[in-house]
Amino acid sequence: MPADARASAGATARAPREMQQFIARAREIARIAPTVAYYCRMRAVEVGMSLHPRPDDALRAVLDVLEVRARETDDRHAID
Repeated sequence: MPADARASAGATARAPREMQQFIARAREIARIAPTVAYYCRMRAVEVGMSLHPRPDDALRAVLDVLEVRARETDDRHAID
């Protein structure tokens, strides 16, 4: 596992309980339904943004994963 992936995993493991349920579901279904997993992570970010104090490290980690997944999805659906 790359160092940045380990850092992301660590930050999401320390994510607030309100975010963890969506992150866990995204991990469970990522291979089966990547689009649904993407929206689970998006919901985790929405919930995290509403928390006070804001969990910046966890938000950054989830957003990093979202960015990578979005690029992977775009690559799979690219027309040559």
